[in-house]
Amino acid sequence: MLIILLLSVSTLPGNSKPVRVMALTFDDLPFVELEQAHDLARVQDKTKKLIRTLREHRAPAIGFVNEAKLNVSGEISARTDLLEQWVDAGFILGNHTYSHPDLNALRRG
Repeated sequence: MLIILLLSVSTLPGNSKPVRVMALTFDDLPFVELEQAHDLARVQDKTKKLIRTLREHRAPAIGFVNEAKLNVSGEISARTDLLEQWVDAGFILGNHTYSHPDLNALRRG
């Protein structure tokens, strides 16, 4: 799991003073897990605890979905449910690359 603090500065309509917003980002959803081996029940529990903690602290968060970790035969529904919990809690989901290619090394084709 990669966590990055994302800082954004913007101006709200009718307000000339910039508003600063910081969010935590999580890489490789739907699994919030540090280890390579994934026990679905354990990950579901950890995801619920993470969402609860973020909500308790009113911490904005953005999760980036890795499709390779989403499309696993026999677990797609359970993995999609984890993402739905994330969205239902008011957090943002973003798209991630499928397999972490080096985008600078890719050729047009």
